[in-house]
Amino acid sequence: MEPYAPVTLLLILLNLFITYRGFRSVEFFSRYAFDMQRIWLYREYDRLVSSGFLHVSWQHLFFNMLTLWFFGRFMEPFLGTLQYLLVYFGSLIGGGLLAILFQGKRSAYLAVGASGAVCGLVFSFITVFPGGTVWFMPAWLYGILFLLYTMYGIYARADNVGHEAHLGGALFGLLMTVVLNFELARYNWVTVTVLFLIAVIFLYISQRHPHLLVTRFLGGYAGGHRTVDDEYHERRLKKEQNLDKILDKIHRRGMGSLSKEEREFLEQHGKR
Repeated sequence: MEPYAPVTLLLILLNLFITYRGFRSVEFFSRYAFDMQRIWLYREYDRLVSSGFLHVSWQHLFFNMLTLWFFGRFMEPFLGTLQYLLVYFGSLIGGGLLAILFQGKRSAYLAVGASGAVCGLVFSFITVFPGGTVWFMPAWLYGILFLLYTMYGIYARADNVGHEAHLGGALFGLLMTVVLNFELARYNWVTVTVLFLIAVIFLYISQRHPHLLVTRFLGGYAGGHRTVDDEYHERRLKKEQNLDKILDKIHRRGMGSLSKEEREFLEQHGKR
């Protein structure tokens, strides 16, 4: 019997509508995106939620909504409406909080996307169905590989993806599912414990001994010569500097002062 998931359908429709509004209006996109500078300076904490309904492209939206449908239609009837919404929005906010933890010092950080919430639902599924299948592999194995890849992505910074939000969403999805369904989750305590420890150990090392991750996990910088990572980080710094100039221009002269190229850059700068 096909699971009945009206809340999941509603969330998908909301994502479609709000994302479309963002495509049509740079002002709308800018107001509700995850803008680190606006969150810190103006305490616009609503961006932790609103940014989860914006996307930078139809492709970005499609993959997030496809994953939301695949897992939401099973987790919604299993958890019930209230618990399902708690996991969804708790994971969305948790992803934003972890992004602040890792990127809080970067005022130019800008991101959008439902990935934090979606990752939370995926890990909610893994918590209660570790023997299930996620993308053609055992759920528990997918969970481990996903965490390792996401942790690498946070420090490698080799793409324009918000890996911090992915990790935060996954971790909050797992924790909230355990809290809300402790009696069921305890039967899968091995999977839950392994996934939790991987995330916690990474978070501890990243905050207390980050050099270990750079020099051991990623290989670090060799000697004094330039590496591919050096060149990548230089290009990334230039992008951040360009974004800083655009944000400063908005603050001084408003959104209407932006050129077409500046608007396109603002729309495409960050996603998750």
